[in-house]
Amino acid sequence: MNFFTLTKTGRTLLLAAVLALFAVVWFGCGDGTNPGGGGGGGGTSSFTLKDIPAEYSGKYLYFQTAGCSDGTIIGLDEYRDAAYPLSETNPRWILGQINNGYVNLSVYYVTPTDKMGEKYTGNCTSAIGVSIFNTPTFSNGLFIPSECIAMTYIQPVTFSRGSAAVSAKNVEWHANEDD
Repeated sequence: MNFFTLTKTGRTLLLAAVLALFAVVWFGCGDGTNPGGGGGGGGTSSFTLKDIPAEYSGKYLYFQTAGCSDGTIIGLDEYRDAAYPLSETNPRWILGQINNGYVNLSVYYVTPTDKMGEKYTGNCTSAIGVSIFNTPTFSNGLFIPSECIAMTYIQPVTFSRGSAAVSAKNVEWHANEDD
């Protein structure tokens, strides 16, 4: 089966399955086999990814992990809380823009719900699923796999005081090319 010969629906279903697999299998402590992994970053609640392929410059990036014992964390440029009415013109999650192979994101909790939207400040080692999009927001504020243009996973990533810095130099990117 070749990803690029699948129908648009087939690619969407395959991407959704891969994302589900991230949450079920890979979001645990990494085994150190992926050379893209990295350690704690600079400031509090920040994630830096460098060495992103040039073809994604100007695109937007998001990451998620579920392997941290104190909750699920995500990387965004901005998280807007429930005080903002959620709509297509007023999204809750703003993705970070990739510039010259580099992106810096804030790190937020999405679970547990009593911490949703708070900056993450904990310590954790986990795999992360990284997704790239053409636009800085999701349609209707929801993650829709068909809108993802590329994705990968990186492990292990170590967050220290909520921060991590990682290279994407040796990771394999999986593109979603719509018809």
